[in-house]
Amino acid sequence: MVDRKFQGKCAEYYVAYLLLRLGYATNLVNQNGFDIITLIDDELIKVEVKSSTRPITNRNGFKFSTKQGKKGTLRKLSQDCDSDIVAFVMFCRDMPRIYFKPTKTITGISHQIYAIHLSDKNLEQRTLKDAISKLGRH
Repeated sequence: MVDRKFQGKCAEYYVAYLLLRLGYATNLVNQNGFDIITLIDDELIKVEVKSSTRPITNRNGFKFSTKQGKKGTLRKLSQDCDSDIVAFVMFCRDMPRIYFKPTKTITGISHQIYAIHLSDKNLEQRTLKDAISKLGRH
């Protein structure tokens, strides 16, 4: 299990690793509103990374805080849409899993990903492709 003190950084590096492994030029940038930039199909994509080890009470899944900013200026991720895509990293027992979603679809202050998705061996590639297609740039 990941030490909570390093959980966010581990998640950012894991997402960058996956994107690089898929063949996309990728850099960690940690700007206000996004953590990673990556080049996919000649488009610059800004990725915000959120991580969780927290199970949803009485359900099989993970819960994420989707607020952004400092105390007193907190806002929803979809407000101002600084990023294009959110990478939800779930620290599971065996290895982390990532579910990508377009930022504009994350409208609450928290978000849940249910464990039923984790059985999909192509979860990362499928959700990344789906999130990119929903950006409406191509």
